[in-house]
Amino acid sequence: MRRQSRIPFVVTSLALLLLVWSGASSCNHATDTTSNSNDTIHLVSLQGAINLTNRTTVDSANLILTCGCKYRLNRLGNVGYTDAFSVTYLDDDTSFITPHHLLIQVRPSAAGNSHYLAFYNFDAVDHLGGTDSYTLQVSAQLP
Repeated sequence: MRRQSRIPFVVTSLALLLLVWSGASSCNHATDTTSNSNDTIHLVSLQGAINLTNRTTVDSANLILTCGCKYRLNRLGNVGYTDAFSVTYLDDDTSFITPHHLLIQVRPSAAGNSHYLAFYNFDAVDHLGGTDSYTLQVSAQLP
């Protein structure tokens, strides 16, 4: 029986370790924000738009920076039929984490047989010093 070499395993393991280490160090705060000129970092929701179909549905949104770094989420304001929705922020405003978790549901006081649409605006400062904005769209079509 032929014995397999451990060299490919060791090389693969070292490459993976180097990749994880370099990714972790890339979240350090930059002292020179001129490197932010070709910024490809964005604040996004992993779920995209939230569409609620009845009054008892609870959905979630997880907001992240595409670089994977921790950040503080800033709430900028809301527009639309925001009275129709209840948004629960599961993390403190001062939390320096990723992702930031939200729960969204239709308020019991929302009138029946209606379509509601609201926009929740956020931003965050990334590790390069750039401000990244995101608008979460929430809608409900109630029977």
